Order: sequence, then C-alpha cells, then structure tokens
Amino acid sequence: MSRPHSSSEQTEKQISSIYLLPKNFDHNYDSPVETMRRARGLSTLTVKRVKDLTMNPLLRDFWDRTMELYARDPKMRHLNTFETPTQDQRDSANYIFTKTWKNLGFTYEDYKKNPVFMINALICTGFNTMSAGTKVGVHFGLYTKTLLSLGTAKHEVWTKRAFALKDFGCFMLTEMGHGSNVQGVLTTATYDHSTKSFVLNTPIDEGMKFWIGNLAQTANMGILFAQLLINGKNEGVHGFLVKLRDDDGNLAPGIIVGDCGKKMGNNGVDNGWCLFRSMRVPVDALLNRFSWIDETGKFKSKIKSKSKRFAVQISALSGGRLGVAITASLAVHSGCGIAVRNSSERKQIGE
Repeated sequence: MSRPHSSSEQTEKQISSIYLLPKNFDHNYDSPVETMRRARGLSTLTVKRVKDLTMNPLLRDFWDRTMELYARDPKMRHLNTFETPTQDQRDSANYIFTKTWKNLGFTYEDYKKNPVFMINALICTGFNTMSAGTKVGVHFGLYTKTLLSLGTAKHEVWTKRAFALKDFGCFMLTEMGHGSNVQGVLTTATYDHSTKSFVLNTPIDEGMKFWIGNLAQTANMGILFAQLLINGKNEGVHGFLVKLRDDDGNLAPGIIVGDCGKKMGNNGVDNGWCLFRSMRVPVDALLNRFSWIDETGKFKSKIKSKSKRFAVQISALSGGRLGVAITASLAVHSGCGIAVRNSSERKQIGE
C-alpha cells in the first residue's frame, strides 16, 4: 500500500481509512487546511508586502497577470512529473510556455531594448513548470537573442516571427564529441559560390549536434554553429539560421533528427540530436553582423582575429548562464515554500 500524499484536500476521515485506523481512535490530528490557515494567521507579512519586498514593479505586474491566468485555466496547472507520460509533459510545457508569454502583453520593441522583460517572463513561467521556463530560455534567450545580436536587417523578419511564436527555435551548438571546447565543433558549413549556398555536413558521428532543447519535436527553426569553410580555408565558428521543418512538421532534406528520450527531470523539454548530410542553406543563412561573403565569393569580417570572432559568435551563452542562475533560484524558492508549509503542518516534538 502506497503512502498518501499530504494535500489540503485530504480529510481526517480519508487519512484514517487509508491507514485502517479505528473510527474511535483519538489521533489528535488537525487537517492540513486548518493547520495552514492557523499558521498564516500568525504571520505579520501580507502577500502584497512580500511582493513589494522581492519583486520589481514590472515583475509584480507580470506575476499578477500570470496568477490570474493560472486561476482561470486548469490546463496551466503543474503536472506530476513522476506519473505523467513524457509526451503529456511536453504538450503541457508547450501550452504553458505559449499561453504565459502571450498573456504578459509586452511588445517586440520592449523585448529588443530591455532584457528584464524576458527575464521576468522566464520567472513567471518557470516557477510552476521548469520545463516551460526552459523553453522561454531556449527560444527567447538563445535562439531569438542570437538572431538579434548576430543577424542584420534581413534577418529581422525571422526575429519578429519568433517573438510572435510563429516559429519555434533551438540553439544547435553542443556536439556529442566535445565538452567545453566549443571552438572545436566538428560540423562544417562549406560555401559554394556557384549556387550561393552553404553545404552543411556532420563529418563523423561525434560531430552530431546533441542534447539540443526543442529539437526533437518542437523547433522548426534553429541557429546552427559550424566551422565556416570557404576557398579551402577555415574561418572559424559562425552562426547560421537553418529551417529544420516545414509547416506540416516534415524535416527538411539533408537533416536527420532523433530524440534523446526520457531524462531524470525536465521531461517537458524535447531534447534531440541531429546529423547533417549535405544540407544546403542560402548564403543569407549566415548571421552576418560581423562576417559576410561578398559578391565575388570572398570572406569578409569586421573582426580580423579568428579567436575574437569566435567570442562574439557565442555571446548568447552569457544570457544562457544568467538563465541557469535564475532557474536555480526558482528551485530554491519552491523548496523554501515546501519546507515552510511542511514545518507548519507537521509537528516534530509535540506539546
């Protein structure tokens, strides 16, 4: 017989029946609802005061909007991650991610000019379902921000589509065969001037892109990092905008995608792997704020040093690291809430 979960909906009668206690057994038990009501009554802090102390005005507005959305839409509720099938967790995470983002009501210009908007969106989404918060970080913190920082005017149509959730993106950097040596990625993008296109290839299996969030099922677009090869010379790691799937979800020619499967946690995120087999993308796929191919087919760059170009190319990872810290703090907040409620409800010594 499994031990019951402690919840505000369990009654003394249910608990007695679960443990097969006699009806006249004096267990001196207060229901969780009564215990929490009494504990909250002893507090001198109001919810408003806590929000005033811990949230900036924008976050308070986002938080109130999010709480109202959760209250009126039962599909926004967190799923039990130990019992819910992986696909249901993925569907739920996508639903919570899209509904929360659209409900916050800020503009594309807000997003471009002030990173606090995206950070607050991550907090409001991830506090309940970490997988949904991760999707905010992957799509808006990595994919869309990289388009903004490395792309130019010709890429803005894709940035606007991403902001409006007409596209879902991923960030294809990590490979099976390398750890922190990002400068040594194996995927290649070879320029073919006769067709004004890049040919993408995974030279060996260790070069497969691996553990890429959103890739297995969700993403139709991706930012790919690969070694740019032109006229027999390696010009280093550059970012490329790649269309992965069509509107019906069919994979583009020249790419093989797989699913990393069930994980120990965060199963609402569909992590995947992929291999490139002579996939062609147009020359405009190169994110060309700092480097480009001229009309004669020659490589040009504002940054002469190959190592400095590399540092600029992966600048989006700085925001990603901030996202990791934010999600860690959300986990701490949740843990504190659980601990306080448990200590209020569960007597340790007695009177």
